[in-house]
Amino acid sequence: MKNVIISWSSGKDSTLTFERLMESSEYNVVGLYTTHVNGEVPFQVTPLEVVEMQADRLGMPLVSIELPEVFPPNDIYQSLVIDGVKSSGLKVDGIASGTCSAMA
Repeated sequence: MKNVIISWSSGKDSTLTFERLMESSEYNVVGLYTTHVNGEVPFQVTPLEVVEMQADRLGMPLVSIELPEVFPPNDIYQSLVIDGVKSSGLKVDGIASGTCSAMA
């Protein structure tokens, strides 16, 4: 089993990814991570407190990564996410995001 952390935006795609991976015998979901700017998750405009409650109700640790702006340059975004996941203390083999394709 591969340990994965899910990019959590608080929306339906994150939820579907979580559900599918939890049903899979190939993956072990070890946590969620979210990026935010000033306490708000971009795109969904979800307050960080709501995302924290979602993670708590799912029984998952949440890695919270603050961004300097909504659309930082990709190299900065990637560096912040990688550093945030690495410093979380979670054993992670990979990152999952978006929706997973249906399993046949």
